[in-house]
Amino acid sequence: LFQMVKQALQDILYNHPFAAVTASLWSKYDGHKYVRDVEVLDRHIDEEGRLHSTRLLTMKGSLPAFIQPFVPVRQMHMLETVVVDPATQQMSVTTCNINCTSVMHALSESTYTPAPAQPDQTRYQIS
Repeated sequence: LFQMVKQALQDILYNHPFAAVTASLWSKYDGHKYVRDVEVLDRHIDEEGRLHSTRLLTMKGSLPAFIQPFVPVRQMHMLETVVVDPATQQMSVTTCNINCTSVMHALSESTYTPAPAQPDQTRYQIS
């Protein structure tokens, strides 16, 4: 297993309200340079009123040259799981690769919440 650990925490404020930022997630990959296809695998609202969505992202692009000999494919498949809780105004997004896992593991976890002091801004944290 190829291990190149890169872990960084980013904390960003968007100058848009929570509802606008979370709504934009659904078209986030339109015209994206590397995302070739987005398939909705599941979308439902649970008994607590939270929206759950699972999407399959097909990505194609150039890998760094030093990784190419170890990765037998030129297309990556990522699984994105999203939970939007309108009661707490929190959205969590987790994305990870589902192919080439014997060679590498890519994981992204992020949350979106209204900024505590500015309700017309959204706090975005990603690790």
